[in-house]
Amino acid sequence: MASDEDDAESPSLERVNNRIYFYTSVSGGSCAMLRRAIAEATLESQMYQLAFVQPEPVPIELHIRSPGGSLMHAFGIIDYIMRNPVPVHSHIDGYAASAGTLMSVVCSKRYAYPNSLMLLHQLSGGAEGKYANVLEDVQNMALMMDMCKKIYTEHTLMREKELDEILSHDIWFSSQTCLEKGIIDGIL
Repeated sequence: MASDEDDAESPSLERVNNRIYFYTSVSGGSCAMLRRAIAEATLESQMYQLAFVQPEPVPIELHIRSPGGSLMHAFGIIDYIMRNPVPVHSHIDGYAASAGTLMSVVCSKRYAYPNSLMLLHQLSGGAEGKYANVLEDVQNMALMMDMCKKIYTEHTLMREKELDEILSHDIWFSSQTCLEKGIIDGIL
């Protein structure tokens, strides 16, 4: 019998034409690779648009399967996706949690498969040191939590009161629930 470790898939990020498969956690390294993959796909899409006189560039299809990860690195890639000249569409392939959901909701179109799940929750972290250092960490966490809420309220149908309730729990949402809350635009 195979153990869970034998079944665990290796984290990966790969690009095939205009499709990028982000099957990994959100980290400095994975976000740097994702940024490079988006830049390459953007250039190819723009070249295709010019060569074949297309009115619109071919969108980038970002497939996400991620347990989440570093919020700071997610903020950087979120800004990059939002200002990318070629539209980025997200596809939730199985699941996306935490920072992975933030990356998805800012895409110009967002999709999930029928059995995909998404987890939105409050950030977690720790603080230690002198009292003043702990207070500074609390301030920093409040700032980052406000930034997360702003992203969700601007890119979904959820308002702050509902979002506060959702973020206070660790409950996975089905594709249908994500569609109803405006977290995705369609189920594939």
